[in-house]
Amino acid sequence: MVFKKAVAKKVVKKAGESKYVKVAKELTELMGLDPAIDTSVDEEELQGLLVEAGGMLDANDTISDLATEVLTELGVELPSGEEEEEEKPAKKVVKRAATTKPAKKVPMKTAAKVEEEEEEEEEEETAAKVEEEEEEEEEEGDELDDLDRSGLKKFIAENELDIKVFKSMKDDDIRAAIRALAEPEEEEKPAKKAPAKKAAPMKKAVKKEEVEKGPTRPEVFKDIMEEGGGTFDEIKAEFIERFQGSEAEAGYKIQQFLRLLLTMGYVEKSAKGKYTLVG
Repeated sequence: MVFKKAVAKKVVKKAGESKYVKVAKELTELMGLDPAIDTSVDEEELQGLLVEAGGMLDANDTISDLATEVLTELGVELPSGEEEEEEKPAKKVVKRAATTKPAKKVPMKTAAKVEEEEEEEEEEETAAKVEEEEEEEEEEGDELDDLDRSGLKKFIAENELDIKVFKSMKDDDIRAAIRALAEPEEEEKPAKKAPAKKAAPMKKAVKKEEVEKGPTRPEVFKDIMEEGGGTFDEIKAEFIERFQGSEAEAGYKIQQFLRLLLTMGYVEKSAKGKYTLVG
């Protein structure tokens, strides 16, 4: 999809056109979408397509007041033109205990105290080493960081991912889309064994519990459909409540899931607009 960096042209008004159809035509012309946004679908599907297209606008695109009103109503966050620089987390400096000390004659009565101090030093060194290894693991990226644009497209094709790559997308945007879809299939890295002599500090166990993931987007959607489904708005509201995502993201994901399941014949839509599982 190619963005045209120019002021949006006035949309030709036709009798009987809804505001969603008008905005769809405006975005198609502004961004040079190919294929164009399908305005023959029902209103709910058209709203989902507008959310998808609106998410690809950038700060240089100028849209009409009507488009601004409609996209804001659908929960699309319009670009403000201000790019926030991501602040890299400051690297922790681990202060290591000295490993050598000047030779000193210790009276026999303090031998127990010296042994206790040596054990404390060993514990501090072990804890510092474990913390440093964890920081190195956090800084390491995944295999996608080493792929260029053509490599990312090949990765999408080989893994049969439902991702459309547009010319306006940056390489980092493609990587983010791949990670979002590959998230449920990611395997957890095996935890490193702690040194046999000294156990890792208790705070490390707490940190491991905090990073455990909850249900994925497909799992949340599956639960909602198995519980009876509903209209597009009902499913979206329930999805947002359970997954705690944004309204724009929920509308886009649900639109993708429903369109795929309707095509495969696993979901049917009633005359009242309610989506339910077949059988």
